[in-house]
Amino acid sequence: MGQQQRGITLIELVFATALSLVIMLVLFAAYSVGVRTFDQEMDRFDVFWDSHAAVNQMVGEIQSCLDIISNEPDSISFWLDDANDNGSMEADEVVSYSLSGSTLTRGQGGTLKPLAKNVSVLGLEYDNIGYPTLVTITLTMLKGQSMVTIESKADVRSR
Repeated sequence: MGQQQRGITLIELVFATALSLVIMLVLFAAYSVGVRTFDQEMDRFDVFWDSHAAVNQMVGEIQSCLDIISNEPDSISFWLDDANDNGSMEADEVVSYSLSGSTLTRGQGGTLKPLAKNVSVLGLEYDNIGYPTLVTITLTMLKGQSMVTIESKADVRSR
């Protein structure tokens, strides 16, 4: 009966609470940094994927086109395919690529469709302005802090 029960003192309780709070703040800061890094990497991946897909589509269509109609430093129009095999160019057989604001658009038959967003630069260089046989495509995209520049060359096979 001589034993005395002993509990925790107010000082011990305050110290334990403060220590728990510090540990929780450190964990929250680490979590916040992890989430921010993940978001930045996802932006970088999205920009890279979108730019890669857009340039691949452009290269494929330019390589298989029948004739280049208009070749400007920031836009291109070409006769993609003779769909009805009549040997003449129809409006729905002409494809164009151009930059509208920050959106890379693909036009065909009077219809414009967005191909990629967040585009800051679309550059097209031609080996011969009058009769191009090689088109160099440069596409720069920017989303958040992520910027990607992709360059590819397309041989015009019909020439």
